[in-house]
Amino acid sequence: MPRSAPLISVLIPARNEEKRILPCLESLSAGDYRNLEILVLDDQSSDHTSEVVRLAAHQDSRIRLLA
Repeated sequence: MPRSAPLISVLIPARNEEKRILPCLESLSAGDYRNLEILVLDDQSSDHTSEVVRLAAHQDSRIRLLA
């Protein structure tokens, strides 16, 4: 029985990163490593950072928004 790969957690602090967060998430999601969680900590953004992350999380269950 093969050992499962360890869980890797990536924490991304973000504030007003509406234009840059999606390319970052897409880059992380495109990798070969599947046992990955991508946690985005939104620090009270006044732009649409949270909405962009929520949409990405709907498409990839490894992405989670922390607010």
